[in-house]
Amino acid sequence: MDAGTMSHVCVSSELSFGVAVLSTRPAEPPSSVPPVASVAGWSLGARLGTGGLSEVWAAQRADGMRAAVKLLRNPSPDDLEVRRFLREGTLLSAVEVDGLPKCLGFGSDPIPHVVLELLHGETLAERMDREGAHPVDQVLVVAEGLLTITAQLHRSGVIHRDINPTNIFCTINGSLKLIDLGLARDDQGNGTTTLGDVMGTWSYMAPEQVLGSEVDHRCDLFSLGVTLYELVTGFLPVTARTPLEQLEAHRDGRRIPVTSRLPDLPARLADTIERLMAWDPDGRPRTASNALAMVLGKGPRNGRHIGRAHLIGRAAALGGIEAALDARMTVVLLGGVGSGIQRMRSRAVDRALEHGFDIIGIRGGGRDSGMRMLDALSFQLARFLDRVPGTVAELHADLTHLAAEGPLLLVVEAPDQAGAGAEADLAAIVNAVPRLAVVVTAERDSLAFEGHRVNLRPLTPTETEQLVSSRLQSSGCPAGLGPALQRVTNGLPGLITAAVHELVECGALWAEGVDEKGQIRWHLDRKSSVAPAVELARTFGRDIARLPSSARRMLEVIAVAGQATSVEVLLDVVGEARAVVVPVLMDSGLAAIEAHPDGERLGVSHPGIALLLLRQLHRTRRIELHAGLAFALSRRPDSVWLEPRIRWHRAHGAEGPDAANRLLELGEDLRMRGQLGTCADVLEAAIQARPLPEQSATIHLARGRCYLQMSRWAEAEAALYEARALASGVGSAELEADAAVWLAEVLAI
Repeated sequence: MDAGTMSHVCVSSELSFGVAVLSTRPAEPPSSVPPVASVAGWSLGARLGTGGLSEVWAAQRADGMRAAVKLLRNPSPDDLEVRRFLREGTLLSAVEVDGLPKCLGFGSDPIPHVVLELLHGETLAERMDREGAHPVDQVLVVAEGLLTITAQLHRSGVIHRDINPTNIFCTINGSLKLIDLGLARDDQGNGTTTLGDVMGTWSYMAPEQVLGSEVDHRCDLFSLGVTLYELVTGFLPVTARTPLEQLEAHRDGRRIPVTSRLPDLPARLADTIERLMAWDPDGRPRTASNALAMVLGKGPRNGRHIGRAHLIGRAAALGGIEAALDARMTVVLLGGVGSGIQRMRSRAVDRALEHGFDIIGIRGGGRDSGMRMLDALSFQLARFLDRVPGTVAELHADLTHLAAEGPLLLVVEAPDQAGAGAEADLAAIVNAVPRLAVVVTAERDSLAFEGHRVNLRPLTPTETEQLVSSRLQSSGCPAGLGPALQRVTNGLPGLITAAVHELVECGALWAEGVDEKGQIRWHLDRKSSVAPAVELARTFGRDIARLPSSARRMLEVIAVAGQATSVEVLLDVVGEARAVVVPVLMDSGLAAIEAHPDGERLGVSHPGIALLLLRQLHRTRRIELHAGLAFALSRRPDSVWLEPRIRWHRAHGAEGPDAANRLLELGEDLRMRGQLGTCADVLEAAIQARPLPEQSATIHLARGRCYLQMSRWAEAEAALYEARALASGVGSAELEADAAVWLAEVLAI
């Protein structure tokens, strides 16, 4: 951009903490010089605009790259003010969300500053000032973009807390950016406000935010509802002169319904806007992804609900239950969390009730659970007797008496968690009672109970697809979903069914039309992660949280490694002794040792553990661990054979422009070797590495060629269009021509 062009753009003056953005409005001529000549290698030029606490200056680096530098105006010794100002840089550097502006650096020397990319276009507020209320089709596009960005932000653990039209930027290429993270808070509780602080733009703030109460991600949903209301009607939902008046109007139901202003508004859009603005946070959609599914009509709200999955791959367990009831014997069902063991227990109870059995149920687990199991058995027996058995002999006698009187089923859950001695005491009683049907469910088998044993094995890939089909009530599994679920769930049916539910809830899996058999046809958004985030956290989160910090660091290294890795290499990265971390991880059941000719390797016991940890790791931490693994592997005597892994970790452990180059080289190498899925993932990571414009054009060109080989035509077309536009912008005729040639090939298909 030359000086003549610069004089016709300015930073939106409506922003106080906002990102540096280029507006299409005429600029005011700069009237002062910057307080410092340069910051962090960026030479400051003309002032672009002034906000409430900051000024924004044009800047240029020695390599010619241009940016906008935001400076804290009149910085005071107040540390809180400086931290609040730098908050935006901290969060933008930590999270990976496509709809946020890129932070190129931040710091406090020589003056508090944040370096940001230049965004060409205008804020949504400026567009609304010029155009007024928007047509429904445009509002739906904005709603989809905003809810998608907000969902990604929330999944990264960040609450924006100041979403409003002035903080939504419309770029000239039609994309949206959510700007100004100065008031944001992350999931570690890190923020610059405390309970009782009221910060934000009050016309768009949720009631709990106006009151200064504790808020969660749903305050952003309220702000989105008000923004969409204003965008489609041209008015705010309530007319108020003060925050208190607004609060009372919302509380008393004096908000004008959106359908009163626009009776012909599509029902799904009107319903979503009203739900987003619910007074009670519990009345709003649970997540931005839920709201997105509602507004697009892709989720369960379209009337096609998912059903209860059939019992797939559990014939042996079902046969064992029937044998226990028919022959009055003991069957021990063995399986961990996610194996479907709870459903098998429920099936045993249901079948027993159908056959007229009386049922007694007891459970182990927790402190003194062994004593409580025997106590629970005593009190359960008291339901049938006029007294509570007080001794082991009485327990045995009364249980024998009841089993002789009629069919009786004893269900014992998790006896392995009660301690070996307690389990042995209970088993001694049960094993000696004739004509008693017993179903034991446990994760580990101590062999205390005599009877038939059935392991609830992982499902095969074919069984996984059958389970998905039954859950969706369709004749088949959406293409690619079965293998993807098999990889991330390891064939555990509980995780598979939870993953399907979460995909439907967030709109990534939706029903549309019917197939040739008249059954529902389901479609999968292939860009969405199929890992069941909520269920993974519920399944493994507690065990991970209990780990000592050293063991957790070791587990993080294993997760980043992506496969079972030499114990010595892992210990080298984490800097701990084997005795400190390995036994802890083994005892927790989160990791497993593999014996190999070259030594022992340590990996996660379930792929979901690695997925959960990787979601929780900040980008900077992942980069650090990749670099550490590359270094540790390169020091191995057999490093020459480990070169592919070393290259992988070096590429993912690089920073700055070098990161994009290394990832691009790795991606192209993978494409040449036919590993197209992994290539696509690596090239996506290269885009997230904030490459320079010409690098970005080259990466998008590589993505287009990769998608073309994968027969993903739409994604190939989008990537190649982006490559051509970027190449044109940086004046690279050769790159532009290459992109045009490949684009022509895609369009000809």
